[in-house]
Amino acid sequence: MPTPGCQTPGRPAGIARLANRRLSQASCEGFGATSLKEELVERFTELSDAASFRHARHVLQHNLGGAIAICDELQVAGCLDGVAGMLSTDRPSQIFARIAAGEVIQENMDKEQSALGEYQDRFQICCNRIENDLHWDSTDPKWVEKSSMARRHRFLTVKDLHWQWFNALVFGLAPPEVGGVPCQEAFARVEAMKAAALHYARQVGGWSDQIGLYVNVFGHNSVNCLFIHILDMAHLGPSFEHFAYKNLSLDLVLQVLAEEASAKPMINSVPSDPGALSKIRARKKSISSQDNSRKSALVISGIGGATSMKAEIAAKMPDLNSSSQYRLVRRTIETLGGQQALFNELFRAGLVSEDGQLTTAEKPFNLFARCAAGCMEQPGMAEEQVALGSYQDRWMVCRNRPENDDNWDSEESEWLGRASMSRRHRFLTTKDLHWQWFNAVTFGIVPPEMGGVGSSEALDTVEEMKAAALTYCANVGGWSDNIGLFFHVFGHNSVNSLHLHILDLQETGPTFNLYAYKNMPLDVVLKVLKEEAIASETQGAELTFKKELTFVEPFHHKAAIRSQPDSIASGEPQEDPLEREERQRWKAQILELNVGGTHMTTRRSTFLIAPEGSLLRSMFDGTGQLDEESAVDVDDRIFLDLPPDSFKVILNRMRTRRLAADERASHRDIDPELRQIIILLGIQSLFPELDKKTASPLLSCFSWCW
Repeated sequence: MPTPGCQTPGRPAGIARLANRRLSQASCEGFGATSLKEELVERFTELSDAASFRHARHVLQHNLGGAIAICDELQVAGCLDGVAGMLSTDRPSQIFARIAAGEVIQENMDKEQSALGEYQDRFQICCNRIENDLHWDSTDPKWVEKSSMARRHRFLTVKDLHWQWFNALVFGLAPPEVGGVPCQEAFARVEAMKAAALHYARQVGGWSDQIGLYVNVFGHNSVNCLFIHILDMAHLGPSFEHFAYKNLSLDLVLQVLAEEASAKPMINSVPSDPGALSKIRARKKSISSQDNSRKSALVISGIGGATSMKAEIAAKMPDLNSSSQYRLVRRTIETLGGQQALFNELFRAGLVSEDGQLTTAEKPFNLFARCAAGCMEQPGMAEEQVALGSYQDRWMVCRNRPENDDNWDSEESEWLGRASMSRRHRFLTTKDLHWQWFNAVTFGIVPPEMGGVGSSEALDTVEEMKAAALTYCANVGGWSDNIGLFFHVFGHNSVNSLHLHILDLQETGPTFNLYAYKNMPLDVVLKVLKEEAIASETQGAELTFKKELTFVEPFHHKAAIRSQPDSIASGEPQEDPLEREERQRWKAQILELNVGGTHMTTRRSTFLIAPEGSLLRSMFDGTGQLDEESAVDVDDRIFLDLPPDSFKVILNRMRTRRLAADERASHRDIDPELRQIIILLGIQSLFPELDKKTASPLLSCFSWCW
């Protein structure tokens, strides 16, 4: 969204200690960030030189709560054990930590590990996916985003899983009371990392003497555990240039650490503002004192290195502009922890108060909430407010910055994405600051116990919002009758208070086309709300979202006890013939799948061949909750982000077992990719030829998402 019209105020500093562990309150600016990671991305669009790295560390320490604030964020996101201070290894996205802990063994890497020599007890060499290595020189955009950056590309990680080593941004900044080492020792550790990487490149064979070592700083990292890129610079591919904005040389990390080590200590210090300690204590106490009904854990996969619900949604849903995507994102909120987890995220970011109202202070700066509350007035907008007519008591019209309006048709990179989306572009917001209206994602699904209204009331509100916007356009003068009304749904919103984009579609600019992927039409929101309102009325209760997707609706066995005396005497329930027939129909249901872009069709009964308790079976027998693995494509096919060729082998093996249960399927060679998927899905018993002793999944160093 174009940056609205106001100057961003200053940013506060502060970190505090509570009991024997320091806690912090991150201060996000007005970018729409709900996490430190997002905030750093917004502030540092490029992080590849010493100056930006030095500045990022300074901002972290003096403006964003310090390294301990990142520690808290990683703990909330499930990336580390807050008590032990160690990185977690229970999720695929933490691939380097899992490899370092020995929970994942990358095949054929023993020889390369031995090339570390004396360093192999402290460090670990990791590889990319085979297909990513093979496409290192591809110019296809599909591969540029994920292929290896050079013909020879490896990763170095550390076996010390203390969180202070998870990323270069916090090297030497972790407080001593949580096990942190000073900058001098951090400098020595990083020198050892460099020596280990260079020793590997010299000893492994086949590498030139042009070795590049790079890190991706927190904010621009795709995995929340340490990985140093080791590149043979003699043969670089397109991905290296593509990621130049975030490839920070390890030598520059050492340069900045050396400066800080020799300077007057600036780290591990307490807040200079005496009031910061008490404020943060009070805030943390209010979070911890919530009763159990208001607690909900954030459940994210960490795809793309996400540390927040907002970042996870953006990574999972790169496009958010259709009815199917709007339905899916609302269901996704439930799989990520529900409305309470979303509230908690906004609360931690300082965007919502404990009573459920959007905050209107200057820090963080939540523009539209401040305008609606009368905390700020945009010049020249009082006259336009009158054009709302009878709607001005509940709604408010806001504008973009004048320079963004003036450059609405500019194609220069400076304005693309910042400028207004059309020659006439305004925003409509609500004066009701209850958090259920902060974004279209929550309309009608905040539960009553949290002060929310149902889908019918939400539908009425959004219809009134549409009427207010069209009334404004008709009354203000100068607008055509070709009006576009769009929301930016949570995950792709840049301000965390409600703003409906009102556009004159007669004259749109380049930014409108740029944001096509996230311009959600208001009429689409109305369509989905109407569906939910009808469903709510039909069921006689407000619609609640289930964690199970509709395509895995289980057969509900009622275990009805018949009235025959023998069944009562035996105590054994007798299944109703109608229920038996329903179960058979359920098992015979034909399922449409989209596996990695390849369409497949099979009966549910085929998947029930998978062993009980396996992940694969639980996806389709109704016993499991798919959570973040759940997805459907635009055609409502079950979507599994798995390699289609390997999945075909698995599906055909189950088909063979279903059709000829007494015959053993012919054995076949198990390649590394197929081995990985078999183990992941828990179906080793279907493949007796699998060598269990070496069965260790080769996972991507990038995010692994089903």
